[in-house]
Order: sequence, then C-alpha cells, then structure tokens
Amino acid sequence: MSVRFLHTADLHLGSRMNSLEDRAGDFRETLLRSFENLLDLATKLDVSLLLIAGDFIEMNEIKDREIQRIAELLCRERSFYVLLAAGNHDPYTAASAYAEQLNDIAGFHIFSAETVERVDFPELDLSIYGTSFASLYQSETMLPLPEKVTRIFTALDGQIIVTENDHVGQNKVGLIHGTLLSGSASASREDEVYNPIYDSHCKLLPFSYLALGHIHKPSVLPELPTIDNKTIALYPGSPQGISFNEQNERHALLVELEEGKIINIKPVNTADRLFIDLTVDILKEDSDLMIQRKITQAAQQRTGNHYARHAYRITLQGECPEGFDSKSITHALIDQFAYIKIKDRLKLPIDLAELRLENTLQGRFIDNLMTQYEATDEPIERADIMRAIRIGLEAFAGEILYNVD
Repeated sequence: MSVRFLHTADLHLGSRMNSLEDRAGDFRETLLRSFENLLDLATKLDVSLLLIAGDFIEMNEIKDREIQRIAELLCRERSFYVLLAAGNHDPYTAASAYAEQLNDIAGFHIFSAETVERVDFPELDLSIYGTSFASLYQSETMLPLPEKVTRIFTALDGQIIVTENDHVGQNKVGLIHGTLLSGSASASREDEVYNPIYDSHCKLLPFSYLALGHIHKPSVLPELPTIDNKTIALYPGSPQGISFNEQNERHALLVELEEGKIINIKPVNTADRLFIDLTVDILKEDSDLMIQRKITQAAQQRTGNHYARHAYRITLQGECPEGFDSKSITHALIDQFAYIKIKDRLKLPIDLAELRLENTLQGRFIDNLMTQYEATDEPIERADIMRAIRIGLEAFAGEILYNVD
C-alpha cells in the first residue's frame, strides 16, 4: 500500500512582521491562519501525516495567546498525525512552548533535541526518524540516523506512545531542520552554523525521503522515478510569505511512498496572501487618476478579483509626468490594498546631456549629479540620482514639493 504525507516548514508563526509597519497586525493574523489552512489542506488531500521541518514558531516573538490558539487547532479532531522537528527559530528546550503548552497533544509529536527518535506507523508500513535543534546554532552536522535512535514510539488509533516493540517500516523518512550543501564535510564552511548537511551525507542515508526545513526557497523537484537509490532531500519553502523576500505563490509538498520508493512529489499551493513586485509603465501625459488605474489593473491582472488582499511593491517606469508626486499616488491607493509601496523610477522627458552643459547654477547641479550617476552601476542608486535631478529641476522651475519619498 502507498502512504501520502504533506511536508511543510518555516511557518514562523508569531513573527511580528514589523517590515509591514501599520499593516503588520493584519498580516500576523494571516500568518497564524496559514497553519489552520494547512490542517484543512491535509484533511482535503486525505494524507496520513503532516510533517513540519522546523521554524514552526518564532519562539522569541510569539505571544501566549497565539500559542494557545495553535494548541487549540492541534487539539481539533483530525484524521492524520502531525510530526515536528524544531529548528533554530524554535529550539526545543525545557522552557519552550514545546515542553509546556504544546506538550501531550494527541496525534502530535515533537522530536526531542540532542537525541534521535523514531515513530513507527505499523498500519502504513512507515517509520519517521527525527531530531530537533536545542539552541539557535548547530554547527556540527546533526542527522536522524537509525543507529542513533534512543527512543521508539508507535502511532496507533490517533495516539503516539512510547513502545519497546520494533515495527520498522519499509517506507523510511527523515525529518530535520538544516542547511543542505554541495560537496562533503571535508570542505566544511566555518560560517555555516545551522546544521550543515552535505550531499555526501545524503548518499549514506537509508531514507527514501529527507524532509528539510530552513531554506525558504523551495527545492527544484527531481524527475521520478530516480535512477539510483539516493535519498531525495527537499525543501518545500515557506507556506506563507512573511516579507517581500518570499514572493508569489508558496507551497507545501505532497509526497507519496510505496514499498520504500517515492512514486510522486507534487507542490500544493498554500499561501492565502502573496507578496508581489510589479512594474507599471507610465507616460508623461498620464494623470494621477490614470496612474492609479494602471496600478490597479496590473494588480488585478496578476492576482484576479481578490487582488486587494495581497501586498505589492509597485515600480513605476517610463517618462515622468509634470509635477508628479509618488506620495500622492500612495495615499490615494493605500485603502484599496492590504499593503502597497511605490518605487518611483521615472525619468525626465528632457535632454540632460544638453542641460548639463549650461553655464548656469542649474547646469552645474545637473552635471554634478550626472557625474555621480555615471560613476555607479547600481540600479537603485542610479534611480535615486535621477529622482534627485527631477526634484531639483522642479525646484529651479519654482515648484515646491512636499513629502517627497
């Protein structure tokens, strides 16, 4: 028989998400709700297990009421087990929520730190091996190796209990938080302090699948079936973005095993809200209303009728309309989007090469800034210099600008 499980990691529940400023509270709620969505998704997909490979909680930031909410979600009736290996942001310690509020929940197992545990599922012919971080850093490689198992559990009838029985399954899976690196430990990187795991390690593992967490970018999925028997080690990426470093659709991995082999791996969409960068082309004759309409249409084209619930960074490019102020556009749109930030990368519709040759204060001003522009290859720095030129020219023309970003 085959067994299916959902693999996720790096939820960072309880993160304050301060980069979103006054909209952070709204997105914190989305982040907490992302776990409930994962539980609902696991039910819908009819999986046997939900595996969480660390950084489930932002342990130093989460509030007690948020932990209570997570506990209540885990205590709901469900048809699948939940297994967790703690990571560097949520290490398993005697004072952590894992040892207190989230301890002793039926069908939920947190792998201990500094030891390897095995959970057997006799009815599924499956064994899960795991271990947790004990602190923020783990510079030595830590793997859930079978020969290091110190405690065995059996999952049966919705309970996970300590046992002395031996029900090692043909399907074997490792669950760990760490950094997957190419090469071998002989070329160890001294700056890698988050459980370095090397390709050479994976070749020796007896698992069909190694469920990883820590890297928020998802792994490239392999073509199946694989040619050799090497353990497939994958990151699912974070299921819900928490900043613009985690853009666009996010996923969990739906994995299916049979007779010790992987027969299917499929990404499943999980994010309720997206972080999106968009570029909008502006013409010098565009009015403020036209610019607002272009931004809204670009967002709607990208995400559909529910575009307003997502977070956007909008880059405006093209020729700058006379008197344009990006702040006024932001203020006009701020209540139409969950979060919006506008980057002004507009260019002046004039010949700067000619203006910089003028023997005037304005000409010297432009020449000075153009010299700085030509001395850098940084796109952001160049855009800032062009904005400074535009603002200066409008000041020379007698216009007064307020709230220039």
